[in-house]
Amino acid sequence: MSDLLIKKDTSIRDLELLLRSDDLGKQNLILPNSLNEEASLGVSLAFSQFLLTWARRCEVPVVKSFLNPGDEEKFTRFVQRAYGFSAAYFAKRFLAHKSDEENLRMPLLLAAKPRFEAMYQGELTKTCRRLEVELIFVENSEIEFHGALYSKAPTPAELADREAHGRLIRSKRDLNRFLERVFRQIGITDQLKMQLSRADLPFGSLLTEAFKNTAEHGYLQANGRRLKKNMRCVRIARSQTGREWLKNFTVASEKSDEAATAYFEGLASSYGYHGHTNVRMLELSIFDSGSGFSSTMGNLRASEGLSDQALVELCIKKHRSSKPQENAGIGIFRMLSAVDALGGFIRIRTSSSEAFYAATEGFSPEMHPSEFVHGGLAEVEGTLITVGIPTAF
Repeated sequence: MSDLLIKKDTSIRDLELLLRSDDLGKQNLILPNSLNEEASLGVSLAFSQFLLTWARRCEVPVVKSFLNPGDEEKFTRFVQRAYGFSAAYFAKRFLAHKSDEENLRMPLLLAAKPRFEAMYQGELTKTCRRLEVELIFVENSEIEFHGALYSKAPTPAELADREAHGRLIRSKRDLNRFLERVFRQIGITDQLKMQLSRADLPFGSLLTEAFKNTAEHGYLQANGRRLKKNMRCVRIARSQTGREWLKNFTVASEKSDEAATAYFEGLASSYGYHGHTNVRMLELSIFDSGSGFSSTMGNLRASEGLSDQALVELCIKKHRSSKPQENAGIGIFRMLSAVDALGGFIRIRTSSSEAFYAATEGFSPEMHPSEFVHGGLAEVEGTLITVGIPTAF
């Protein structure tokens, strides 16, 4: 197999180009030890989605890196990030770039154990890296479900049952308290906390709605069989960057780019920014390794002949869902309402579609999803949801 070198400053758009390649599943990946993601929104977990898609296309997914055997300090730094842990978790073999003699995958996963233990205990000082907190959940780990988000570890049956699983996720009040701790850890000001709490749907509720979906859709194929190597991630971070660069790292499709351009131009005017000066954002990104939105609506694909894009639109549309419960189908709509109230944006990348909704003129949570869901992209595994909220911290 040939090798594909991934550059340190690879963007979401670069990843989209790679995903279109028919050869991706026939290539080993050469990965940098870290990413240039200091001030971008969504690119960290977009790499996790890319790595998952690549691994599921490969018969034997092999990663090569610039890590050296026995360098425990660098191993620990590498798997502290969702990007690095995803590479070790989804690969079958993890090799040093100039040597194929030793599989480093297990030493890397063992290097991540202290971080998982810290997450389970809610010790944010050991899970935070600079201006971000990333929480990672993997199946078959004894400490997969940590006390920050769950009252106890769900059983497989409880994960498959929306109501049972929902009862085990901590209350919105508890999650808002947890977010208070996260905000202190990453340096969010009291002014921003007040801004977030004034919205009709608090930021903690955004986390609740998005995280519920990762369990409901993240473990099963459309036929009900369990997926292998399941992973879910929650990322909360603050960033500061030039709006042009930020916009380019946020969207994939041309139509989403138009909406993003209008959004960031309006943001610059509202916050008094000019030219390429900085835009400050609070990010909430959630990723799951499921089969994607449209696969959960597979019964409609068969019975009504709906396209992938139309199925994604149905998943976003109010009161349409693959789930039979009375209140199903309002989670994404609630998120749109919260984003709208907070003046932010939401990007969803799943199946072969991208949704980009921004709090700008002409956008409303009640609008039909066909106006902001765009298809025709490369097929990806899993679902990535990124919310960005403008701030003045």
